[in-house]
Amino acid sequence: MTERTPPSEQSIVAEQPSEGVAPGVQRIASESIPTRDRSPAVLLCRLGGEIGAKATDETSPRPVGRTVEPLANAVAHFEGYVRLRRDLLWTDRYDRPADRDAAILAGDYLHAAAYAELADVPTTDRRAVALYRTLVRASTTLATTLRSSASTRETSTAEPDVRPDAILAGTAGSLGATAVGAADDVGAALERYGRSLLTAVDAHPAAVAIASSAETAHSSEDNGARQTVVQLLSDPLAFDSSTSRDDLPAPDDQAGQAATATLESSLERARNAVETLEAATGESAAGRTPLGRLERATRIPFEDVLESDG
Repeated sequence: MTERTPPSEQSIVAEQPSEGVAPGVQRIASESIPTRDRSPAVLLCRLGGEIGAKATDETSPRPVGRTVEPLANAVAHFEGYVRLRRDLLWTDRYDRPADRDAAILAGDYLHAAAYAELADVPTTDRRAVALYRTLVRASTTLATTLRSSASTRETSTAEPDVRPDAILAGTAGSLGATAVGAADDVGAALERYGRSLLTAVDAHPAAVAIASSAETAHSSEDNGARQTVVQLLSDPLAFDSSTSRDDLPAPDDQAGQAATATLESSLERARNAVETLEAATGESAAGRTPLGRLERATRIPFEDVLESDG
């Protein structure tokens, strides 16, 4: 079976000028791409590769990072596309016709760039096909979710049952595992974990409070729980316990109760996924291991909400 090899030079990404792309479109695309080390989706893609490699029987001389980093670029471009679609549907950021047209084109450009990046992933042809199928499935799910949520927001202020960033996070973890040849059940567990963790983050009272007090599609990115998750997924020792959420507005009681119920069920699903990954890898979810990072991310950011966690 043939194996793809990466190009000798890093492929052109959306942060760089691209031939045939208008400067205004390029600017919007660049601004929409997340910082790699602050994106839960990118971090979960990398961890998915590390965990997936532990769960395989293969011995490969190629470092996991060499396989996963082009994939992380694809995830970052895909996240930029999702951000733009959310802004177009949920905010008035691009309310001028010219700006809206440019944002639509920028989103299309980032979506295409995500798929183009998959061609640079050094993996087998069979795994490459699986990567494309996973991204196509995510594109379809996100399109349906965004369209449904846009219709809902016309008549209600309620958020969708599954937010786009949760779908994105789950897809990213699954992509990382798929690229290194992990079994389907490992990829599925990582997808459940990512979806559940980001759903819990969005249900954290801090996120609910921000969302109810600000008209922004990126409100959840500003809450302390998300920031702590990012730190833990990067490195457990990087967690700063001094992070304060005291200045955040409190959600109303009804919204808070509903959010807590969602948070509890989501964290349970995430922890069950970690147990599945423990069984698949034969490793414990403790310490500074990739699985340890996943486990800690289901506890520490939520200790101020769920008294039973600890």
